[in-house]
Amino acid sequence: MKYDFVTGTGNAGDLAAAIVDTLKKKFPGVEEYGLIRSLTYKLKAILSSTDGSVSWSEIGGILLDIARFIVEVSPVDNVSDVVSILWTIADLV
Repeated sequence: MKYDFVTGTGNAGDLAAAIVDTLKKKFPGVEEYGLIRSLTYKLKAILSSTDGSVSWSEIGGILLDIARFIVEVSPVDNVSDVVSILWTIADLV
């Protein structure tokens, strides 16, 4: 896995767009409006809370924060839906 976001080769906006696109595919009723901007802001805040070198435990924390966001904004019925989305976007994180 590349971990583009945490290594600095990707950006928060691209990751947010990929997550929202994945959410829209999994849950067709999810509205894109505002989600990308909100998630971009959250991702930047998450990354700025690290000291610049991201550890494995911090990557786990980032994925947990993304999972929490997914649960808040989508009609997730079970944990496997969240895991499926995280697996889809893992290379970008």
